[in-house]
Amino acid sequence: MSNEPKKDAEDAVSASRWRRRAVRWAPAALLVASAGLVLVPTSCGSDPSSPTNDAGPDGNVLPPGCDQDPDTKTECYSAAVFVAPGGSDTTGDGSQTNPVATIGKGISKLGLTKALIFVCQNADGYQEQVSIAAPVNIYGGFSCPSFVWTAGTNATNVVSPKAGGGVTGAALTISGVASPITIKNLSFKSQDATAAGDSSIAGWISESSGGVTLKGVTFSAGAGAVGAPPPPAAAYTGEKAKAPNGIDSIDGGGAVPNPCVAPLDPSTGGAGGQPTDAGGGNFFAADGGTGEPSTLRPDPTGTFPNNGFGGNGNIGGCGGAAHGGAYGPGGDPGVGAATPGHLAATGWTPAVGAPGGNGHTAQGGGGGAGYNAPGGGGGAGSCGGFGGAGGNAGGSSIALLVFNTR
Repeated sequence: MSNEPKKDAEDAVSASRWRRRAVRWAPAALLVASAGLVLVPTSCGSDPSSPTNDAGPDGNVLPPGCDQDPDTKTECYSAAVFVAPGGSDTTGDGSQTNPVATIGKGISKLGLTKALIFVCQNADGYQEQVSIAAPVNIYGGFSCPSFVWTAGTNATNVVSPKAGGGVTGAALTISGVASPITIKNLSFKSQDATAAGDSSIAGWISESSGGVTLKGVTFSAGAGAVGAPPPPAAAYTGEKAKAPNGIDSIDGGGAVPNPCVAPLDPSTGGAGGQPTDAGGGNFFAADGGTGEPSTLRPDPTGTFPNNGFGGNGNIGGCGGAAHGGAYGPGGDPGVGAATPGHLAATGWTPAVGAPGGNGHTAQGGGGGAGYNAPGGGGGAGSCGGFGGAGGNAGGSSIALLVFNTR
């Protein structure tokens, strides 16, 4: 399997797709990837009974008329915490004229009288990771020269400062929220992954049942990192057996195997030919045995028929020469991963490739021919090598990852 990362691209969740509805995913997961990989649930659609999610968190009451598009109504400003690039997380109180500097600080200032967060444009993007574990309403797109606030439609950029890291490097994380959430006119971007096999994920939403509404929100993931090199194949540790020589005037050389280490097949040299006594000092010649395994394979050098045949006892005065054993073929290549990966509550895990097949054992050499004396046994072939490990997965580039959320 290739360890190359999935290429960087950008998937946007358009305003028209998400506008004015809480989106429900079923049965459990949605993945929007930046490189053409899209896994969708078995059913997807809007829930007509879902609220529009413009109420304040934890039962906070918004000013009259602020339950719909409060970012476009100045009368709703009194219920908002303001975030601007010129603000301060140290001295800012979150007001229009004294805003805080980060969205994270704005979230911490929500309370009984503050149910909204209004975020000003930032040319360099807010360098932070926005983590949401409670109901919240965040509206970007504002312009605020000299802290004079005007609603707009251009998305406010948020850029994760962390390189890769999978879901831990996401620019937006929503986890375990049982009440409605609205995010409007923001753009979330994750950095390229750098650690081997690491993924870049811009948005991660998990285990949130209260309804997540995204309006005019985009997600852009960086590139996934290449996979780590697989470990080397295990070294063969079996015996390198040799068949014995024939014993003069008694028996031909025996067929002794090289047992190899399971699951590798054994190899056995051919037995030496044993001539039979014809009387009067004469002998009937005997062919040597064939080495095992006996599947015939061509000699890659083309110089000698390595087929493990024993020597021909009827050739010449001493019998014909035995043939060497055939080469063991390489193992079958490993197949690529059967699935792109696995989505769970902990995030996304890319799948790895399958290991390569073990190399096949070489054939033993043929036994020597017996003519006036017994032939020597053929040597056993060497054992096949163990297959290489499967390729490690390259990292993914995923714009938005959603698990068990509506």
